[in-house]
This record gives sequence, C-alpha cells and structure tokens, in this order.
Amino acid sequence: MTADTIASAFAKLFFLAIFLLLLRFCFWGRTARSSSGFANTAMFCGFLGMLIVPALLAIPLGHMGLRTIRKSSGSLRGRGRAIFGLLVGYATLTYLVGMTGFVGGSVLEKYEAYAAARQNLEAISTAKEMWAKTENLGPGAVPTVEDLAPFMPDGIFPEARHGVTYQLNAIGTPPAVRWPPVEY
Repeated sequence: MTADTIASAFAKLFFLAIFLLLLRFCFWGRTARSSSGFANTAMFCGFLGMLIVPALLAIPLGHMGLRTIRKSSGSLRGRGRAIFGLLVGYATLTYLVGMTGFVGGSVLEKYEAYAAARQNLEAISTAKEMWAKTENLGPGAVPTVEDLAPFMPDGIFPEARHGVTYQLNAIGTPPAVRWPPVEY
C-alpha cells in the first residue's frame, strides 16, 4: 500500500464520517439535555482532522468528554460527538505512526548514507595527498583504490553503501561521490 493510497482511504473515511454525523443531526431529534463541552470540542477537533494538531487534541478531549457524560448520570449528552473525535484522533495518530515508519526510515537511511559518504570523501582526500607526497607526484596523477588503501584508516578503502560509488579524480581535484538514480 502506497502513501497516496493510505491518504486517499483516510480522506474518504473522514468525509464519510462527517456525512454520517451531519445526517444524524439532521434527522434525529434533540433533547432538552445540554451537551458536554469536551465532547463538542472533541468533535470540532475531529472535523479539523486533516490538521494534525487538532486531531491529536481530539483524543484527550474525547476521553474527558466521555468521562464527564458518564459521571453526569444522564444530564449531559454528546457521547457520539466524543466518540467521533476519538475515532478521528486515533485514525490520525495511526496514520502518522505509519507514515513515520515508512517515510522516516528511508529518510534516516539516506541521511546516514550521506554522512558516511562525506566522511569517506574526507578520508579519500587525505589519502590522496599522502599518496602524492609519498610517491613524489604532482597534479594530474590519478591514484587507484589499491594505491590509496594503505593510507586509509585501518588500511582499507571505504566500502560503498546504498549504491554509492567514489570517483577518485586526479591529484589537485577533490574526490567525488556518485549517487544512484532516485527511484520513485
């Protein structure tokens, strides 16, 4: 399931819930009892569910609304509103946790790969300078991986991860990194 599919399903459920709630208010009669303020606020935050912060506020407000309604011994109403706010709040929370797992994991991996590549480029640049001094070579000489390995930390040329390749270049030209093409 892609992120677009999940977002589309979430949006459809959200608008279906709004439609059903509006139907409920249009066709069912009202009573003389007053509504719980927490329940009304939870429902309002649920309506704003596409804005993340109000949807997350609907969770505690919905629970507080249900508690005050239960303790009122029938004098307060709004249980459906509180439940609506809870449903939208928990659906938004589930969506956020899911997207963080899908998107956040890949972003973190890419950042780690970038940081490792940057550190490796610095090590390669230092190794190139040391190799050129040791071999008495000037600008234009191009080292190989085998030439630079003894000058690298631990005597090992860095391993390319995540499809990254290193371009050594000539002495006087900094090394470069080539990233794999981005896949969408």
